[in-house]
Amino acid sequence: MRLYLAMRIVCFFLCLPVLIRAQELLVPDGHIAPLTRIVLTPDEKYFITLSADETARLWDLTTGAFIRTYDDASGSICITPNGKFLVTGSPY
Repeated sequence: MRLYLAMRIVCFFLCLPVLIRAQELLVPDGHIAPLTRIVLTPDEKYFITLSADETARLWDLTTGAFIRTYDDASGSICITPNGKFLVTGSPY
């Protein structure tokens, strides 16, 4: 539980500078259920949304353009430090 909370706090502070710099709020659409996670890629060029509809979607951070969908994604989401791999998983 402590590790989970620490990861959420770290993610919040990593994403905070991007949110502060945003000139307008981009609200991605396309998911058919509420978002459960939003993760910024290490290069800060893209972000990934994870939804209760068990899909993850990759978006361009600058334009808000949708890039691709990853099916069967649920629970948590993590991107490797080099940005090459996306991992999702559920404790269930």
